[in-house]
Amino acid sequence: MNELLLQTMMLLSITIMAALLAMLPVLQSQAVPLGVRVPTNYSDHAVVLKAIRGYRLVLLASWLIALALSILFWDNPLAVAFASIIVAASSVFGYVWSRRQIIAAKKAEGWFQGATFSISGHISSEGLPAETAEGIAALPTPRTPWISIISSLGVVAAAVITVAARWSEIPATVATHWGPKLQPDTWEPKSIMSVFFTTFVLVALVILLSGLTVLITRAHVHSRSDRSTKGQIKLKVQLAAANTGMGLLVLILSTTMAFSQVVSVLPAYHHLVPLAFTLMILGSLGSIIALLSITLSYQSKADEVLRNVRFGDEDKENPDNDKYVKFGMFYYNPDDPAVLVEKRYGTGVDFNYATWQGKTFLTVIITVLAFAIAAPFIL
Repeated sequence: MNELLLQTMMLLSITIMAALLAMLPVLQSQAVPLGVRVPTNYSDHAVVLKAIRGYRLVLLASWLIALALSILFWDNPLAVAFASIIVAASSVFGYVWSRRQIIAAKKAEGWFQGATFSISGHISSEGLPAETAEGIAALPTPRTPWISIISSLGVVAAAVITVAARWSEIPATVATHWGPKLQPDTWEPKSIMSVFFTTFVLVALVILLSGLTVLITRAHVHSRSDRSTKGQIKLKVQLAAANTGMGLLVLILSTTMAFSQVVSVLPAYHHLVPLAFTLMILGSLGSIIALLSITLSYQSKADEVLRNVRFGDEDKENPDNDKYVKFGMFYYNPDDPAVLVEKRYGTGVDFNYATWQGKTFLTVIITVLAFAIAAPFIL
């Protein structure tokens, strides 16, 4: 039963992951389809639309292959897990392959030749009708989701208190890892670290995600895809959606992982471990779907407010800065003092990796990943 549950959850994860990856182009500014900077009036060019269709067809094909592989090797949970890697790898291939079509057409046809460039220094509603100005002011702005953060910490504390109060019930040896069939396959002597390992990971995750929401709220995030007034307004709305979604993600992960913390160490609840695993997967997928829904809802509100509004830079273009975006994702511009910029492909914020802050962040990430990969072999 546990094996069937795991395989079903993995298949569901693969399907949702493929669908979400296919939706990514919808979340991007029309100025950067598939991460390529194009003039505003070229956002619906035949080449652009064809490239997006090609990207989605690659994803569809990879999903079908992953689905077939999962069904053929249904008895092997690892094969089902490998199928998700196929979808993820295919999305990268589809992204790289499809965006090259846009880059080639832009260069061959000279899409930016003769364009007049303008960069908006700030957002102002001066001169706009009162109703329009009020509509813009009412659009969502980035806020730190304190209610979700405090609730998450409360849930974690409740799990810690529950386990600590029943410390005597915990056996001398505790399971620290579960295999593909949701059966424990690694044990450690009972200690604060082995019992509360999940809690330590969870607290670190809450701090990381909460810190990111605070950073988005308080730091100035520079627009480098669409610097027009409308582009800057839409960026704030997108960041507001990202913060709301991350707050929900923190709360859901805290709840499911706290539940896992309790049932994994107290013998009376060991039979609920499969349920805890299922809830973690469903919760993670659900929070991502919620983030997508929130983002689309906020974007729709912004589009409705800005539909008939014209700013002074409407007839101007933004510079073609593709040369500063590595692989269509990572912004690297030594001449730009901006530290934080919007993600070129995806939602949220990213660093200008030419700054010392960006380089430090990248070094830390690479170090952590290297340690995570090497840890099983050196510890």
